[in-house]
Amino acid sequence: MSASDMLILSYISSYGLPILSLLGLILILMKNFKNVKCKLFSKFLTKFEQSYGLAMKIHKEALFAPLDKLESLDWKLRNEGLIRVLEIGVRTGENLKYYPRNSRVTLVDKNVYLQSYFEANSSRISHLKVERFIVSHGDDLRGVPSNSVDVVVATLVLCSAANVGAVLREIRRVLAPGGKYYFMEHVHERSPTFLRTVQLLLSASGLWPAVFDGCHLDRDAARSIERASFKDLSYKYVSVEDSRVPLLNLMKSHLIGSATK
Repeated sequence: MSASDMLILSYISSYGLPILSLLGLILILMKNFKNVKCKLFSKFLTKFEQSYGLAMKIHKEALFAPLDKLESLDWKLRNEGLIRVLEIGVRTGENLKYYPRNSRVTLVDKNVYLQSYFEANSSRISHLKVERFIVSHGDDLRGVPSNSVDVVVATLVLCSAANVGAVLREIRRVLAPGGKYYFMEHVHERSPTFLRTVQLLLSASGLWPAVFDGCHLDRDAARSIERASFKDLSYKYVSVEDSRVPLLNLMKSHLIGSATK
């Protein structure tokens, strides 16, 4: 077993029963109280996203570096040196610090309580022009015109999508021809390790998706993105571990890349 597998096995041996009992209680509550689920998850995100953002900082810097040199496909924005960005699953906005100053951004998230979070913390994104916040899933961007954005960013989105193919079709639809799609997704372990078995069990049981807002640990989005008819698709797998983010022990493998419409 790898060091990560041994660590997870140790956690299960020591805390397995209490954790399963707690998850079961949370599962019952969340199935019956949708608003409670959204509120609790939004509060969890404010802490998790900061720690996760630090753990992924070097990878995000590399992923989003090309944005500084990108020219808008809208001639008005191009003449002003601006770009239009749409982010799906914006959560608490940890990606926004990487966007060029004065970018025109549309933020999309399915959790209505995160809109009020942004309104209360607007000073954090004062370097950007937020055109609108859309409360919606990534597979329904009907409020965004076709061929209208230069960049779509989606990080940790496809793991919880009810219809991955529909999300990718919407991304292609709203992107202007030549527009860029940047993604970062956690994926299942690629080799048959103990960790992969745990990922499969937690996802198949419904416990993990119920607690973590539909997230699945047993997905690998690479094949879906390959089938989505993008051009210039480029991606890599990276493994990330950080003691500040215990959950990374269960989702350490990531798929990071970009594609062009």
